[in-house]
Amino acid sequence: MTTEQGRDRSILGLHGVRYQTADVQRAADFYVTHLGFTLEHQHLPQFATVALGSLKLLLSGPGASGSRTMPDGRRQEPGGWNRIVLHVNDVAREIERLREAGVKFRNEMEAGPAGRQVQLEDPDGNPIELFEPARSHVGTPVRGGYGPGPSLREKLRTVAFARWCTGEEGVQRCAKRKDVRLLGCVLAPHLLR
Repeated sequence: MTTEQGRDRSILGLHGVRYQTADVQRAADFYVTHLGFTLEHQHLPQFATVALGSLKLLLSGPGASGSRTMPDGRRQEPGGWNRIVLHVNDVAREIERLREAGVKFRNEMEAGPAGRQVQLEDPDGNPIELFEPARSHVGTPVRGGYGPGPSLREKLRTVAFARWCTGEEGVQRCAKRKDVRLLGCVLAPHLLR
């Protein structure tokens, strides 16, 4: 892209994420009460903006300009799989707290090398993910991830574990352990780069 092409752009950055809702007041109350958002603006019954840190969630109800039917006849509806992801310190504690409040979950907590997550729904079925980064990933961004990255000691432990897992017997040992370090069998060469 040339400098001149860049000057023609009027995109300034992310303004927010829009969610469709059947009841703006109910949706705003949900985000404020259960997820700690603050109400920034509302024009009921069509629209409200709730915010959490720098994230602005634009809640559009029936009749809002951001909810109108597309020219080809498609209706904008809540749901789908694209979602906002909220950073949490303890996903298990949040699951317990929100279940006690009657919040609907799409799945059980999942765990992977980058952390633990679960998906829930707002009252209209819009998805929300709660994400707790793995402790080794917390901190500053590093090559597409979070945190300072694994220490040399962690890398060497992973390599030793990967060697222990080599061959058919090793893969079976790893599978029986059901240990997250199982991923080291595949990822160890990449960790040492």
